[in-house]
Amino acid sequence: MTALLLAAVGTYLLADLFFMHLYIPNRYTRHALAVLLIVWNARNIDLLIDRISGLRLKAIVLSAIILFTGFMYFEEFIESENSIDRRRYDPMCQFFRQLPDKALIAGPPFYMDNVTVQGKHSVLCNFKLAHPWFATYYNEIKERTRATFRAIYATDEAAVNALHEIYGVDYFVIGLSYYNRGRLRKGQIYVNPYNDYISELTVDRTGIILKYPPVGAIVYRDSRYTVIKLPL
Repeated sequence: MTALLLAAVGTYLLADLFFMHLYIPNRYTRHALAVLLIVWNARNIDLLIDRISGLRLKAIVLSAIILFTGFMYFEEFIESENSIDRRRYDPMCQFFRQLPDKALIAGPPFYMDNVTVQGKHSVLCNFKLAHPWFATYYNEIKERTRATFRAIYATDEAAVNALHEIYGVDYFVIGLSYYNRGRLRKGQIYVNPYNDYISELTVDRTGIILKYPPVGAIVYRDSRYTVIKLPL
């Protein structure tokens, strides 16, 4: 198990050093490494403790291991962006599952992972599921993400309809929380470096058309989300 763990870490570092950086390492290693460590501890922790002389020192070492593990992985035991109750998206995704297979959905990237998995539809850009399939992937996704936020905070229909004209987007998801004044004031709408770009878009917070979208364009609405048909 020790050899397996060291080999896994070593080959991962070599791959990161010599090959293209086409992934976010933490995404793929955090849970896999936790499982490897659990298995390693199950086989070796008693051997390690037996090598320590003195009951008090053994207790200290064991307590330190438990506390360190809890500190490193406490996020896995609380609700966060990685462990929210995904059932909140189900009513909206039920609507998407009724749409034609080729319908393309756009909206805040945080939501689009759920539209892909639960709604069973392709999306313009997403968040955790943004896996690079070609060399220029990140440049393409960067522009799609910027175009999405231009639509969210557009003050005229052109930026919204551009998603349909350029990318063929058929439906757009509006998250009501994205127009919260406190959230806009803090400038923490998405992940960096996009927050600076979004701050530029929201200097003037008046006249944002999707905050109150045209009634005739609305095809779905609940307490959190509104879906509109494009083009306007």
